[in-house]
Amino acid sequence: MFKYSKIAMGLAACFALSGCLEVEDNNNNDELVNKLEQQNQILQNQLDENKKQAEAELEKEQLLEAPFTIIGGIKGAVDGVVLSDVQITPYFDGEWKEPIAVAEDGSFSIPKVPQYTPVLIKVSSPSNAIVTKLFTHQTNSSGGRTEAISNIFDSLVVSRPHTVKFDVLNRENFEKITELSFKAVPELDGSYSGMARHTYRHLLEQNNTAATYNEENGNYELVVAEGVPFALEVDLDVDNDGLNDYQISTERDSYYYSTSSNSLEFHNFNPVKTPTLYATVNELNEYDLAVRFINQDGTEFTPENVFAVNNDFGQSELVFDQQHGYYKLAAKYYGDLNIISGEFVADDIVYSANSINIERESAKSYSFTNLSHSGDEYRLHNAELDGNTLAITIPVKQKIDAPYLQVELVQSTSSSVAETQEMSYYFSSPVALQDDSLQLYKKNVLTVVKGNASTEDSVQPGTTYISQQDQVVALTKELSFNDTKLSAKPESALEPGYEYKYQLQQVARKSNGQPSYIHHDANFTIPAEVPEFDKSQFKADNFNYRHKAYLVKERNTAGIRGGNNSSDDTRSVCVVAPANVYLQKVEMVAVTVNDFKVSVSEMSYGYQHEYFFAAADNEQVYNDTYRPIVKSSAQPDGYYNYTCFNYVYHRDMGYWGDYIKFEDDKLSFENSIDVKITYRLEGSDEEKTTDRMTLKID
Repeated sequence: MFKYSKIAMGLAACFALSGCLEVEDNNNNDELVNKLEQQNQILQNQLDENKKQAEAELEKEQLLEAPFTIIGGIKGAVDGVVLSDVQITPYFDGEWKEPIAVAEDGSFSIPKVPQYTPVLIKVSSPSNAIVTKLFTHQTNSSGGRTEAISNIFDSLVVSRPHTVKFDVLNRENFEKITELSFKAVPELDGSYSGMARHTYRHLLEQNNTAATYNEENGNYELVVAEGVPFALEVDLDVDNDGLNDYQISTERDSYYYSTSSNSLEFHNFNPVKTPTLYATVNELNEYDLAVRFINQDGTEFTPENVFAVNNDFGQSELVFDQQHGYYKLAAKYYGDLNIISGEFVADDIVYSANSINIERESAKSYSFTNLSHSGDEYRLHNAELDGNTLAITIPVKQKIDAPYLQVELVQSTSSSVAETQEMSYYFSSPVALQDDSLQLYKKNVLTVVKGNASTEDSVQPGTTYISQQDQVVALTKELSFNDTKLSAKPESALEPGYEYKYQLQQVARKSNGQPSYIHHDANFTIPAEVPEFDKSQFKADNFNYRHKAYLVKERNTAGIRGGNNSSDDTRSVCVVAPANVYLQKVEMVAVTVNDFKVSVSEMSYGYQHEYFFAAADNEQVYNDTYRPIVKSSAQPDGYYNYTCFNYVYHRDMGYWGDYIKFEDDKLSFENSIDVKITYRLEGSDEEKTTDRMTLKID
């Protein structure tokens, strides 16, 4: 890139406005005339070269903005789906586009989609021949090519409306339950782009279908796309008091998982195979529990450690009753009860630990399952209350890898860690901890090390090293239940806006110190606090290392004055927003340069999410993160969303190839842009557009 002195630049401006310098040739100063003509030619060459560079930069910018044509196809999930009037409606750049007809073979194309853009694709039918469904796609880069770019992905699967039916019975009296709320949630497949799915996650909720209860038929009904897999989600908190009112399962406890503390989701729900769900009113369970342990020969055993995980209003440890030969517990809890027995040795045979889940079936009946075993040992067993005593017998199993005596993780509370931020681990035998047995990490923390921060690191003056690292969070740890339970929680409140991970690496068998490698991770995220937003938080920045024409950082970390590697003006200006404000579209309608205002018509779509770090223009910044770093902004350090206008042309903007050069706003001269901004706040589907507003350039 060429650099010129102020004198040369001034002369260049004069030449551009009034032509080359003229001299009077009086035949007495031929040498001076020749020198001036040579100087004129040099300066003209510089102007030509500068124009050539500007045109090349513009061509490069236009090349990078070459749009995509997205190509795809539609197909039916089952035979007989009518696609004759199916159409697609794309959504990007903050607005729904015109519907596009689908060809007879199911193919379609979406033209003029910008690069690096999340796209929402609605597939619908005016005749309602199919269930309307939303899909997502993310465009990438053109790779520097000028021709139309196509992204080809697998066919989008749709289907005709199909009503499915199921009922819910009270497990105790088999009466129908009618007050639950269900919805069908489509299973994710390859037609959902991860980044675009995150961008449009609120709009994608339109794919969910709520169930209705048919009083006449006595069952729940759902209209779904026939042949398209879905999960069935149920809200267990009927009265919205934060407590579950029911427990619910299928007849065979098919695969399900909790989506929150108050909801349950049945994965790949099939109402043909599972026409009935069973629910238990979630009321207080209160009884005396008696537990025996036997092997296949009927020999009784007394494991050393037996305790309850979630006996809400009673003791945790089960006490062995010598007189009656069983373990006893005064049970008082909501939901299910989980009993854990540790690994034990009898007659030189090692027996495995057990995790027993006790679930209420009716007022007098309970079922229990050994979650630690598979096959026959896993099957459901039933037991009934005798008076107020529930007596169960647990089959024990010989430990196959007994010679190695590896400690096993019987159970953990990872399913609730997102709510409690605490973890509990239950082991098959007493354990001892090492310093690094269990760690809590704060994930991907941005770390900045400046060259003048310390003389003890490897970062030299004049340089700054930026990285993302996992940071260790201090924990409080406690062993209990004869050292078979490990409890952990943060010493202080965790910072919102980060992902965290509990990582259990290894423990040692307490009896002999032999290490056992567990390798158990539990991840959770604490959402960032969303601050109040007003339009004054929109900023304009030309990324010139300056604010009000003064350097943001006058010297680098070596103490050397900066300013020679940047200029007061730039060929681009950006609209900057807080990280929780998603820019959809920005229209620039006017530019003011040193009090001279001109009208323009420029559009910029989407946004970039990056970290702003103020540095001197002669500071060497090493970026060891997975995202770019903006080091030339006038904004305070932090994450921002922004979109830029580059090489804005106007015929009245002077000598420099007619491209506007954006300067900082000053006390003596106004430098600003007039814009209309379409944006969306985090957690909201609503798009808002500002009136025309003036942003002074920082």
